[in-house]
Amino acid sequence: MRTIEPAILALADEGADRAAAHADRFIDQWTKTAVAFLLMYARQNREFMAESVRVAAEKYGIPPPPDKRAWGCVLRRCKLSGQIEACGVAKQGSRNCHGSYKTVWRLKK
Repeated sequence: MRTIEPAILALADEGADRAAAHADRFIDQWTKTAVAFLLMYARQNREFMAESVRVAAEKYGIPPPPDKRAWGCVLRRCKLSGQIEACGVAKQGSRNCHGSYKTVWRLKK
């Protein structure tokens, strides 16, 4: 199994943080709204992937962030605060992911 270097993970975190800050500059309190939606979604769906949350949020009326990587910040914040946890991986169905494996999340008990 391959491991990801800590420096690479730090760069990914920085990119997600920048994307979320950018979203908040263009859409008032976007990150706060997205976190609240993610937690509501998690309470209603036993397991979920980031893409399903993003799609549901847009259908719910939450405007998409200028950069979809902002959702990475939302997921990481909820994970680090102990509200959600990873529970596996599955192939992502969206065309732009080309069937790659992504994290499956759930509300932390």
